[in-house]
Amino acid sequence: ALGGPMPAGGPPVDEGRTYRVYVSLAMGRDVVRDVLAMAMADSRIHVVFRGVPPGESARSFLTMLRPWMADGERVATVLIDPPGFRADKVETVPVVVARDGQA
Repeated sequence: ALGGPMPAGGPPVDEGRTYRVYVSLAMGRDVVRDVLAMAMADSRIHVVFRGVPPGESARSFLTMLRPWMADGERVATVLIDPPGFRADKVETVPVVVARDGQA
């Protein structure tokens, strides 16, 4: 897997691959919104959070993200995946991990 800082303009395009973009709200809401917009434009991009903010439930967190992750026609794929952060050795965000034929 390829891991590293996200290039300007988003992940590179390669048919047959999916891209996990590891993010955090600590990056700033505008940055998270931009990443979610990229994911709405390309279904191969999956936006991954380590967890939900303290005091939030998964439902309330996703409800807060909803306006940024759907526009009526397109929906971004959003995952809450703490084991994914460990498996891909993600310590700082944003990081893009390319996967051949898998989520």
